[in-house]
Amino acid sequence: MPRHILPHLHFPHFNFKFDNSHNLRMLYGIRVLRELTNNLVFFFLPLFLFQTGPKLAFFSQFDLSDFQKGMILVGMHYVLYRLAMGLSVLPVGKLIVRVIGFKNAFIISRLLAVLVFLLLKESTLVYPLVFLAALVDGIEGSFFWPNFYSIFGSNAKEKRVGEDLGLLQFLLQFVAMAAPAVGGLITLVLGFEMLFLFGVVLSMLGVTFAVAMHPEKMRVEPKFWEFWSWLKESRFRRLALSYVGNYTQQSVLALWPLYVFLIVEGVEKVGYLYSFSLFISMILSFFIGFYIDHNKSKKPFMVSGGLLSLLWFVRMQVIDIWGIAFVDITNRLIGSFHWLFYDSILIKRGSGKSVFPFFVYREIIISAGGILSWLTFIVIFIVSGDWKILFLIAAVGTMSSLVISDKIKQK
Repeated sequence: MPRHILPHLHFPHFNFKFDNSHNLRMLYGIRVLRELTNNLVFFFLPLFLFQTGPKLAFFSQFDLSDFQKGMILVGMHYVLYRLAMGLSVLPVGKLIVRVIGFKNAFIISRLLAVLVFLLLKESTLVYPLVFLAALVDGIEGSFFWPNFYSIFGSNAKEKRVGEDLGLLQFLLQFVAMAAPAVGGLITLVLGFEMLFLFGVVLSMLGVTFAVAMHPEKMRVEPKFWEFWSWLKESRFRRLALSYVGNYTQQSVLALWPLYVFLIVEGVEKVGYLYSFSLFISMILSFFIGFYIDHNKSKKPFMVSGGLLSLLWFVRMQVIDIWGIAFVDITNRLIGSFHWLFYDSILIKRGSGKSVFPFFVYREIIISAGGILSWLTFIVIFIVSGDWKILFLIAAVGTMSSLVISDKIKQK
């Protein structure tokens, strides 16, 4: 497939080039809208679940505090999400290759996202609908994430993967920069009901980009026996460990806004802080992507991973708004480099004719690890409610991401 180069961006001593095929442009559009939705709406989902937990009649039969009820509902939501995705991603993958194709899969994922937000909106009145929303959200992820990574990996040239990811990261952070602040303000003034309606509108806009795509057909479908044979390889098991570690730290990071909310006691303040840290990291995205493509040393990746792990210990000491701001900005500065490097290795590892099965198997592994992580989270808040244990687990998860190797090709 022909690829074109975007006009050069004239930064001193930098010569940026990005793959610019039609499919990549449409893929960026879908991904950017999804990220905007995530930062506008899903960013505040743990807060919504935390406040909904005490309202559920289900919890009334147990001797639990309102705090415990809220935290348990947060964990249950993500357990159901990962359970639905883990069970559906393989059959959905087969359905995509054999019947519906990648374009229709994106359209279905966006329509399912609309249903998720409608269910969440109704759950402000009918609280148990949050469970159904979690299950539908998991199925939506099965239609979206393997497709996204497969099409991105198939259309990005290996020598420019870092710069392509840097551009994507810049776009994601640019559109999402003000989203947490706006989302917090919407929630404060209009409530969660209106916030979820914004998610409906943005998801429908994503359908327009999906309709305009013309992705190449991928004929290699995922198979359970192949997944099992890959797991027998030590290199793939190391890769799987990095998946689970990365997801674990992301899970705890998703709870960080809730932790901040409990400290600053203001939804809109949480959004303002997060938007500011996004602005700082956005500026670095271009330069980081260029650096990754032109510097093959893994030492900065290892060092940044170590620093991110230490930052989780710093979070244990945060008690005021200034400490929160420091942690968020530092995490964005270091994390922008570390996770771009990680993703560039991941995309290269998945290259080849089995790119789609590779990313389907990734979601199966992440789902298994995610279920275990969220069940552990629930147990922690039933027994002790100590956030420091969560931060320690996230630190270990971040260190686990360092075992990823750039040596490619499975059997």
